[in-house]
Amino acid sequence: MNCADEHKLAFVVYLLNNDAEYWWAGTQQQMQTRDEPVNWANFRTRFLEKYFLDTAKQDREAEFLALQQGVMYVQEFVNKFEHLARYYSQAITEEWRCLKFKQGLKHELKKVITPLRERRFPVLVEQAKSAKSLERGPNPVSRHHKNVAEAMQTKKPYN
Repeated sequence: MNCADEHKLAFVVYLLNNDAEYWWAGTQQQMQTRDEPVNWANFRTRFLEKYFLDTAKQDREAEFLALQQGVMYVQEFVNKFEHLARYYSQAITEEWRCLKFKQGLKHELKKVITPLRERRFPVLVEQAKSAKSLERGPNPVSRHHKNVAEAMQTKKPYN
């Protein structure tokens, strides 16, 4: 969210319900008793500790490290890659991000993309999308026109 931290806290607290709402009321009271600031950063830390266990983070990190394109379209793979990259516990450089992305691509795309040695992630993604569309060949309308033209050339004239 692109807003001030105090607005984030107010908005998220507004969205809490049931157990999370009761949990926050108790946690907020404890923080005030201990003279800890009740702010977005502390809320986020406490919330993640309570509701997003370390094992879940580790599972997502492992999923990211093993991620392969498989049957996904390039854009689906990009979306999943970016979503899971948030859980990687190490600092990610742009070069490492590109390398990891290329490693997860289908072999056919990897053969085309790897020699380009691109180190900017957005450019690499566009190259993968372009390579995939080139792999599919011309659109069906173009193929139809090509087939008609070939058929007209191979017809035998009747006398």
